Amino acid sequence: ATGCGVAVDAASRGLKVALVEKYDFSSGTSSRSTKLIHGGVRYLQKAIMQFDSEQ
Repeated sequence: ATGCGVAVDAASRGLKVALVEKYDFSSGTSSRSTKLIHGGVRYLQKAIMQFDSEQ
């Protein structure tokens, strides 16, 4: 699992999450990822919108 994928999953389960990257966001994922970020962006956007509405 990628850090972003884990963050999305945790947020979708109601947990508060923070994604901390050593370098630029997703700078090292292109060669080492399972390409989950492409399908996960929709879920990340949903989690962010859900988080904002709870504030």
